[in-house]
Amino acid sequence: MKNRTIILVALVLYSIIFLSCSGSQYNYGWEQIYSKNYNDAIIIFREQLAKDRANYVSNFGLGVAYYFTNNLDESLRYLEEANSLKLTNTEVKYYIGLCYELKKDYRNAIKYYRYYNDKSLDGKYSPEMEKRLIAAIQLLYQQEAKNLIEDEKNIAKSLSDSTMAVLTFENRSNDSDYDALEKGFPAMFITDFSHVPKIKVVERLRMQSIIDELNLSKTELVESQTLQRVGHLLRAKNILKGGFIISSDDQMRLDLALISVESGKILAQLDKAGTVNDFYRIEKDLTLEMVDRMGIKISNEVRQKILTIPTESFFEFLEKIKMLDRLEKISPKHASAVLDESFELNLANIRLNSLETSISDQKDDPRDEIIIQSLPTPPKPPK
Repeated sequence: MKNRTIILVALVLYSIIFLSCSGSQYNYGWEQIYSKNYNDAIIIFREQLAKDRANYVSNFGLGVAYYFTNNLDESLRYLEEANSLKLTNTEVKYYIGLCYELKKDYRNAIKYYRYYNDKSLDGKYSPEMEKRLIAAIQLLYQQEAKNLIEDEKNIAKSLSDSTMAVLTFENRSNDSDYDALEKGFPAMFITDFSHVPKIKVVERLRMQSIIDELNLSKTELVESQTLQRVGHLLRAKNILKGGFIISSDDQMRLDLALISVESGKILAQLDKAGTVNDFYRIEKDLTLEMVDRMGIKISNEVRQKILTIPTESFFEFLEKIKMLDRLEKISPKHASAVLDESFELNLANIRLNSLETSISDQKDDPRDEIIIQSLPTPPKPPK
């Protein structure tokens, strides 16, 4: 009995010592990552995985270490294993997205970044994921736009009757504070038109990528031939354009024009006025009227979806659109350049503000003044 007790105590002490050493080894591995000794971190975490292959901390740490040595395939291997072990952690999804972005596999990057607003996850890396999501979408559309223009002569001239592309609206007010609504109002119309089964709406960012790639100005974009070319590239039958005026006494007028891509002719023109507090009602009334002018019948269920008004006020909506506009103005060329050069520069500890000087030095593109985050500071060791 005495011998059995001694053996039991010895086993308990051994377990405590082993677990303590194991935990310190995990932390030591993360210390190597913080010190940029990535190869040492790889050795440490691989030793830990030899003892316990299903350990989240070691898989995640090894994936991060490989990420910073630019071994993206090995990084993805261990990050995806870590992800399967803890599906609720955003930190690992963020790094998986970064790996795919660096590999220029923007579709898979977007797939993981889209978890930023999943309420079932821990949300720790959600702000960073949202920023990278916008950049990845822009890079994907930029890539697609180049491919479309290069293959323009082979694009079929037949256009889809159900496809509509929505242009950025024009702020005709005297107040530039409303400029963000040039994208905000189209976003509202795109959302509501998307409820109509017979209408397929082209995402505005995809259309903007085509416009950017063709280097078109606002003046050139209103020309019939240019609109037709953009429409053909997007395989859209119609283009919706519009504008708005908001006066100093909070009165507003919103107008729409539906243009045929084939003929360049205006098929329908609509406008409505009211106070800024009526902006949702004005937009929804115009949506339903335009659907009717297009000769499309909708069910009561679809009509109610369109008529559903969010609780936010005009000024709450304006602030939200301004925030999204700041995110969207991340310059794809800088996003791409920083990502391409990141490993040569060994930017493991770069934070958001550290890119301010290098980006703001280039003033040729107003979007260049927006600061982006390329590589995050390594996350703290998981507990």
